Amino acid sequence: MDIQKDYLCIEQNSRVLCKKLDLDFDFQEAIPAYLDDVYRVVRCNSCAYVASAEINYNEIKVYGKIFISVTYYNENSTLSYADFEESFTKSITAENLSDRAFVFADINNKYTSFRIINQRRIDIHISSVLHIDVYDKCSCPCIKTCTDSRLRAQSVKCADIVNTNITKIEFDEEFSIPSDSPSIKRIVSFDAYADINDIKVIKDKALFKANVNVNVVYSADNDSDELLNTSYSFSVSKIAEISGIGENDIIIPKLNLGNVFLKAKNKNGDKLETINVYGDVYINSLIIRENVKELITDAYIVNRMAECTYSNCELLTDGKLINETKQFTQNYTLNSDITQIKELSMNITSHDYKNSSLTLQTEIAALAVNSGGEVISQSATAEAKINLGDSEKGIASVNITSFDYTIGENGNVNIRAALKITAYVYNENDYHLISDIEAVGDTVSSPTVTVYFASKNENVWNIAKQFLSDSDSIIRENELSGDTLENDRIIIIPKA
Repeated sequence: MDIQKDYLCIEQNSRVLCKKLDLDFDFQEAIPAYLDDVYRVVRCNSCAYVASAEINYNEIKVYGKIFISVTYYNENSTLSYADFEESFTKSITAENLSDRAFVFADINNKYTSFRIINQRRIDIHISSVLHIDVYDKCSCPCIKTCTDSRLRAQSVKCADIVNTNITKIEFDEEFSIPSDSPSIKRIVSFDAYADINDIKVIKDKALFKANVNVNVVYSADNDSDELLNTSYSFSVSKIAEISGIGENDIIIPKLNLGNVFLKAKNKNGDKLETINVYGDVYINSLIIRENVKELITDAYIVNRMAECTYSNCELLTDGKLINETKQFTQNYTLNSDITQIKELSMNITSHDYKNSSLTLQTEIAALAVNSGGEVISQSATAEAKINLGDSEKGIASVNITSFDYTIGENGNVNIRAALKITAYVYNENDYHLISDIEAVGDTVSSPTVTVYFASKNENVWNIAKQFLSDSDSIIRENELSGDTLENDRIIIIPKA
């Protein structure tokens, strides 16, 4: 007797490459001609971000930019500010990728250092870590039909990472300083952070809405040169074209501020009372799709001995989307010589989800005044863990929506922040699928009726497989309510 068989392929995208690369950048920046000479650098910050990433012929290419800001004293002990923009490209070779492979790339700063060459030039060294994840289509063969066989199907709800997307949102805003404040002499520093406000998905499109918060430090245009602060918040949005995305897909967004430039402008007359802030926001998204897969996990042939071949399939199961705002409290220790903080910024430098916990690496940076009246820069780091349930693994994005701080003794700073967490948590499970089944030997002769003494919780499928019978026939013959026996009993096994 010939056995006719049909096959299918279980497909999903799997992470085929995961790399962390240390990147070091060295730039020599020239102070623009319209700015004062540099005599002492107070603070040098940098922010690296990924602008695009692609795969061409097994070559991964990541394109990024670096925004550098410098606050310094000029020869008259007056604070000044300069900013610079640089670009970088990183290429990595990966073998045996299909034309459906795609890449998710992200970069985190480790540190920034500098050296003054002369009054017009500064050497800047930036150390960063580039994270690269490559996903590609993986196929797992599976039997679909087989003559005279019994196939056990299992429905599994699982998740598939189907694509990535980088969306750039540009902004150009103006705001006025408080009416009772002296006009601006110079902008000397600023801090900015952004968070996702809302995401809406329809077919082939996604609407991103984000909030941008800017805090500016400037010197007053009076005899005291007093340092003052002003803050401004605004919203940005964009509809992104994302081919193949559907309204039920899940987006995990990683948001980065790109280049942010500030310019003091005159509103009425010659006084600088308006600040123009312009730049861009980059949203690096991982797109997840939930679906149900029918898996053939067991099989046998009625009245024939058979041998099964198995294949392994790893799936993301038990998925759960988390959208939460968490309150975050952390203590940091700065230099005890600080008498006043003029600007304090907070950043999440990296995060990782593992074993139900989201581990955050955080940093604060202060533009402060010491006991000698000098403006100095201080920073401190800390680690925190946030529990997000009981899933083994997850993909998360974390953004600061707001924060405030209090200053204690000996340089202690207590931060209270609200964190917006968007995460998809899951477990990874291995399934052994029947990739093929072959009959062995001739038809097995079996009696018309077999009596079997079954135990409580025994499975009818396993009984039928043992006797090369049919589980549905056994259930009907014995008037069973389901596939699992509720107590010890005698089972009649009919000939199939």
